[in-house]
Amino acid sequence: MSISCAKCTALHWLAERTTEHPSTKQNPLFNICCNNGDVSIPLMKPLPTLLHLLLYNQTSTSHHFRTHIRKYNSALALASLKYQASNLTS
Repeated sequence: MSISCAKCTALHWLAERTTEHPSTKQNPLFNICCNNGDVSIPLMKPLPTLLHLLLYNQTSTSHHFRTHIRKYNSALALASLKYQASNLTS
């Protein structure tokens, strides 16, 4: 992935370029990322301070967080489920 889309700068492999004219090997055009500029995704907001510190600091707490980040993600994803009871009768 070393070629960036001219419209959105997403990285691609050359084989992902569109085969429609005027896309060439020298001037590749891509439509799987932004549909040739039709889709625009806003930039992400800055991370909250605590999360930024946990991800980028070199403290033991930060190291522990990065080591176990998948566990935290799984726990929080499960905790964020919303359940709504339905009135099913048997």
